[in-house]
Amino acid sequence: MRVTRRFSISKRKIAKEYSKIRYKLNIVYSLFCIAILVIFLISGASSGLKNIISSYIEKNWLITTIYFSLVLILFEIIVLPTNFHVGFLIEHKFKLSNQSITAWILENIKKTIVSLIIGLIFIHIIYYFLENYESIWWIYTSIIFILLGILFSHLVPILLIPIFYKLIPLENEVLKNKLLNLCKSINMQVKNVYKINLSKDTKKANAGLSGIGNTRCIILSDTLLEKFSLEEIEVIFSHELGHHYYKHIWKLIGIEIILTFFCLYFVDISLNYFGPLFNIIKISNIANLPLLALSFFIISFLFMPLKNTFSRTLEREADKFALNATQNPSSFISGMINIGDQNLSEIKTHLLIETYFYSHPPIIKRLKMGYSYFKTE
Repeated sequence: MRVTRRFSISKRKIAKEYSKIRYKLNIVYSLFCIAILVIFLISGASSGLKNIISSYIEKNWLITTIYFSLVLILFEIIVLPTNFHVGFLIEHKFKLSNQSITAWILENIKKTIVSLIIGLIFIHIIYYFLENYESIWWIYTSIIFILLGILFSHLVPILLIPIFYKLIPLENEVLKNKLLNLCKSINMQVKNVYKINLSKDTKKANAGLSGIGNTRCIILSDTLLEKFSLEEIEVIFSHELGHHYYKHIWKLIGIEIILTFFCLYFVDISLNYFGPLFNIIKISNIANLPLLALSFFIISFLFMPLKNTFSRTLEREADKFALNATQNPSSFISGMINIGDQNLSEIKTHLLIETYFYSHPPIIKRLKMGYSYFKTE
């Protein structure tokens, strides 16, 4: 078998520039967000806002709700120009986005509402245990967060995806049967295959096997269906199927369990040690939310290399599954090349960037795996 598809030289140059700009802007954006939280904390604005709300309202749960809602909305307004630059202007500059300004605004309003609802659930859980189980709040909170994480994984296809995209039953019966037969070959029950109109937002392609148990379904973007061959789609989906076959979701949940306990324990130390420096004595005081967010960000960043290294290991395992399941290394290779060009992904990157920011192996390493498969045939 031969691989006829080749990388576009012009897109390789654009991809390199796109990645460089994205890395720089994301770093600047992260530092900007940190600066906002620090200023809000050390200026006394956080305590001041909480005191103003408390002067009108007595119930703690309502104070927490109003404080978090106001802070989230204010934060979204402050970072709006940055989000617009990164998420709209840059994507249009590199001809990856199809969104109008109106569509971008509506999508971000939806994201803010979803973040507010989910955020309030998590915030109330945290501050309930901070108030009632001060010394071991992080243990109870970790357990609840883990259970909620599993629940959300189950509900993603039912509740979250339809908020942003309409799930349309796949009309291509040949492709549908190919994918469902792959699932049956490993005794995995999947009833529905959907496509989503991703092209309304972006030119990037994507595929996934979403949900857990009876909510599990196959989701393919229209950008994938239009630009990739049936064989390439089959092998790309096989990669996603490999994650479920090897129970990678549960392995990732296991890692998240460990990291969640570590992160929240670190947050507990931070709230107790640094809170009094900002005149926030009681750790259940909602005014310490910026400190909580900063602490969580720092420990998450420190654990990022470990988490991404584990993720890349699972991705390599899923690639091997796709190659074995389809016995089609040429389509695997051409699919990787196509994804690289369509999504403007870099072929290779510096080891430090890969360690910290890549949850998947760079394309060059995935291509080498595909080519090495020819030798084993």
